[in-house]
Amino acid sequence: MKIYFCGSIRGDRSKINTFRFIVRALQELGHEVLTTHIVSDDPKEIKRGLTHREVYERDVLELLPQADAVVAEVSAPSFGVGFEVGYTLAKGEKKAYLFYDKKLEEGDEISNIIRGCSDRNFKVIPYSSYEDILEAMRHL
Repeated sequence: MKIYFCGSIRGDRSKINTFRFIVRALQELGHEVLTTHIVSDDPKEIKRGLTHREVYERDVLELLPQADAVVAEVSAPSFGVGFEVGYTLAKGEKKAYLFYDKKLEEGDEISNIIRGCSDRNFKVIPYSSYEDILEAMRHL
C-alpha cells in the first residue's frame, strides 16, 4: 500500500523517534511511505523551501490522493494532522489509522472527537511500546 504518514511538524516533536519507527516499520512491511520528509530533523527539509500554498498543494492535492491509507501519530496536537485526517474522512475514500501513546489516557490528553469517532474508515490505536505499533501495522 501507499501510505500517507503524518505527525506534528511545527509543534511538539517529542515523538520524532516514534515517527521514525513507524515510517521504517511500514517500509519494512512492504508499504511505500509518501511522506518520509516528516521524519527529518531539519525543518527546512520538511518544508523543502516551499511556500505555504505549495506545501498544501504537495501534501493535500498531490500526495494524499495517491495514498491508499493515512497513518498518523497523534500524541501531540497538530492542526495540520487534524486537517489531513479530517480531509481524508470527509472524502470517504481511504482508511485512517491514528496511533497515540497510552500514557496520555491518564490525563485524557487525546481529543474527545478522535477518541469518540466511529467512522468505519477510522481506527484509533493506543500503544504502550513499539511492539504494539508494529503488531497493529501488520493488520493494516
